[in-house]
Amino acid sequence: MGINQLAQSCHVANSSISRFVKAIGLKNYNELRELMLSSSLHFECEDSLESYTNHLQHAINDAYQTINHHEIDRLCQKIKTYKKVAAFGLLKAETAAMNFVDEMMMLGKSIYTNVSYFEQIDYILNASEEDLIIIFSYTGAYFYYPGLRSDLKKPHIVFISPACDQYPDYINQVIDFRSDGSLVGHPYTLMLVGSYISQVYARS
Repeated sequence: MGINQLAQSCHVANSSISRFVKAIGLKNYNELRELMLSSSLHFECEDSLESYTNHLQHAINDAYQTINHHEIDRLCQKIKTYKKVAAFGLLKAETAAMNFVDEMMMLGKSIYTNVSYFEQIDYILNASEEDLIIIFSYTGAYFYYPGLRSDLKKPHIVFISPACDQYPDYINQVIDFRSDGSLVGHPYTLMLVGSYISQVYARS
């Protein structure tokens, strides 16, 4: 769908679509279209609150039982070592990043984040060896979106995700956990991992 057709469907001017695109941190409508095409935007509806709660409890329990404690310890030591730390996520995963940033702030550790995906990518591309970047991604698709170079090697990047078997070469550390891939567990399992990192950091 082109920008003209979208504007007509929304009963707004093309300029309104362009302003919206820039407001959510994208460069232009083409980036929005690529993002939409590469995203799975379906809503999982449970039959009842009980069913939803049981499914969510199962997802959280799976994550709890399979978190790699050694990798969490490694990350906490790095968080203490690096002066410049950032945490990012796309869409719902950014809520896990923001929750993590808030908890770490209460522990006296300042961590940068930004809701805008464009600003996140800009930060990553301009980061140096002095930067530690933590990325939350439930689907593992964070690096499928436009903007990141395949030869990115400067910052130390930690990827938190249950979903991927293969990662770009510039990922330095992976913290994964078991998940059935259901969107019911998103972003709560990522929040669990982020909060657990905060707990370990506080005790170390």
